[in-house]
Formats: sequence, structure tokens, C-alpha cells
Amino acid sequence: MTDSIPIPDYLQGPLLKVGASTLAHPIEFAKVLIQIGHEPVDPKHTKTLMGRPALSLPSVFGYIGHIRRRDGFLGLYRGCPTKIVGIGVSTIVSDKVKQALEGKHFFVKDPAILARDEEELTQEEKLSKTLDEAVKDMADKLACLILTQPLHVCTVRAMAQFVGNESKYDGVFGNIIAVYQESGIL
Repeated sequence: MTDSIPIPDYLQGPLLKVGASTLAHPIEFAKVLIQIGHEPVDPKHTKTLMGRPALSLPSVFGYIGHIRRRDGFLGLYRGCPTKIVGIGVSTIVSDKVKQALEGKHFFVKDPAILARDEEELTQEEKLSKTLDEAVKDMADKLACLILTQPLHVCTVRAMAQFVGNESKYDGVFGNIIAVYQESGIL
């Protein structure tokens, strides 16, 4: 019989997000390299469906193989720690925004309608309830985006330094400090 440690409900979402993000990070890394125009592998001669000669660039998995051959398995996770910190910051900010907006109503005139069934509401009440939820959701997403954007920049810079075989943006805090010193808060 195995004893499992129960995971609290409030941690299940963030842990799932961290796990999925970590598993998918090599694909994200290859995607960033493709987006910035890094072409480490020569195109291969191939033919189109119509039989015409063409050149084919490597797939995402070709990029992943190239990264692994050059930097090893752990090289596939360049920028991942900063991304995980971003997920943590996003989770905390989202919780704080939701707490701050709890009980606040922007369009609902009578908070009692929130307890009623959807079928009992008039069209105007449904609209005001939907607008309230949309404003709260947008405030949550906007706060998360504003506060995690610097971490996203650090993550992309850490990935992009693969092109020049640099190590300037390694680590989480050194990465953030380097970006701040070079570009300032904005």
C-alpha cells in the first residue's frame, strides 16, 4: 500500500501548469529559435507533391535534436526556470486580484441576482452579470500580463542567447538584473 501526499486544491492548477510547461519547454524553445530566424541546420533537397524540386527546413523536432546535440539534454531547458517563476508570479497575482475584486460589482445593480438561477434572470440582468465577470476576468489577466511580461522577456532572451553560444542571461535573478541594467524598468 502506498501513501500519497494529498495536494491542496489551490496548488493543483499551478502544479499542473508548471508540469505541462516544463514538458513542453523544448518545443517552446525550438519555436522561439524559429521565430527569431535561427537556421542552424541546412535545408534539405526534397520534392513537392507535384514533383517539383524544393528545399525543406527542419521541423521543430529537428531543432530540438540540434539543441540536444550541441548543449545536451539540460540545454533543452534554457530559460525554463524563469518561465516557472513567471507561472508562480502569475498565480499569486491572479489570487490577489480575485480577492481584491471579490464582492465588487461594476454593472450589477442588485447583488441578490447573483444567487438566482440563470433561467430566472432577465436579459438585462444576464448581461450585467456577464459584463461583471468579464471585467473581473480582464483585470485579472491584465495584471498578470503586466507583472509577468518582464519574466517573459528574460525567458526569450535566455533562449535567444543559444544562437551566439552566450551565457549572459543564465539563472533567474541574474537574468532579471541584466535586463533591468540594459533596458530599464520599461
